[in-house]
Amino acid sequence: MMQLLNGILTKEEVDESGLILIRNCVHSLVYQSMELGAETKASWENAVEDCNPEIWKDVLFLLHKTKGKRGKKKSIRTLDEILIGDIAAQKKKIRLFLDENEDDICLAYLLLALVQTGKVKDAIPYMTFHRAMEHFMGRHIGHDIPQKRYGELKNDSGYLSPYSNSCKRAKRIINKWTRIFAETD
Repeated sequence: MMQLLNGILTKEEVDESGLILIRNCVHSLVYQSMELGAETKASWENAVEDCNPEIWKDVLFLLHKTKGKRGKKKSIRTLDEILIGDIAAQKKKIRLFLDENEDDICLAYLLLALVQTGKVKDAIPYMTFHRAMEHFMGRHIGHDIPQKRYGELKNDSGYLSPYSNSCKRAKRIINKWTRIFAETD
């Protein structure tokens, strides 16, 4: 992709708006590849050595600003990979859950119900489940609050007062959906 952008920049006459478009593509390409762990800072430095100075300057600037992941790839798994049993039936029930519970925090309750019924693989990290749900739903979902709530409820650490409305709602949702998921093979 980088070679293609470099070729366009060097072989064709590019106006100001074209240059902005190419720069935006370069920024996105560098950032996303680093975020996913597909590329490292060193691989980007090697890749841009023969590039047009405009691209070269942009990439080096981005590498200076970006924190590298040292080649660690982000694991993005689908629901099919983390669910156990009748996956199609479970996905239907997950859709029903999402229709009924639209708050992002409810994803923590969903994972707890799935864990309690043994419908997900052992020791699934919350963020792996969260990314799979984002992929399943086709949209970005905030993870800070649901991840914190999942940890609180999973460990039953006493951070939540059992008399609070939030805790009562969480227990009600988890219990209801634990029963529903238990009915699926």
